[in-house]
Amino acid sequence: MEVAKLEKKAIKVLEKIEKNKEKFKNISGNNEEKFKNIREKTEERFREIKKKYDEKLNNIIEKIDKAL
Repeated sequence: MEVAKLEKKAIKVLEKIEKNKEKFKNISGNNEEKFKNIREKTEERFREIKKKYDEKLNNIIEKIDKAL
């Protein structure tokens, strides 16, 4: 009798684990997409900043060249 009760509990636990696996997959997928978007936005922002400073550096170099 005890074995039957334990088997029923084990089956219920396994069912809950399966349900949670699906939930976790969905959460993981959403997080991967969010991280991908954050990474893309960060890289884009970095390129914008680099471009801006490259332009400033080039302007300074041109002014120095003209002064010489």
